[in-house]
Amino acid sequence: MATSSVKKAVERNSGLLSMELRVPFPSQQLAIVAYGSLFPDPEPRKEIVKKLRVEDKELVVLFTAPQARLLRVAFHSFLDHLDMTIQTMEKFGPADPQDV
Repeated sequence: MATSSVKKAVERNSGLLSMELRVPFPSQQLAIVAYGSLFPDPEPRKEIVKKLRVEDKELVVLFTAPQARLLRVAFHSFLDHLDMTIQTMEKFGPADPQDV
């Protein structure tokens, strides 16, 4: 799968930190499968907000937190889950991702 991109920002009004991750997939259907696998996992800390959506062939994840440390922990945890999801999709998915 192609390289993902990350954007970081500080929301001036609230002082919250945010980070957006865009993960490209070979097809929109595979992005939807990843979304379905990752969406049910809520953040254990209430001050961290994670929003997922699919745009065309990309899974887009927006994290928001009041502290850089909390943002980093949530982001790294999500990357671990994303890695496991992608490995599972590659191992058990169709031989050609375009078939989905």
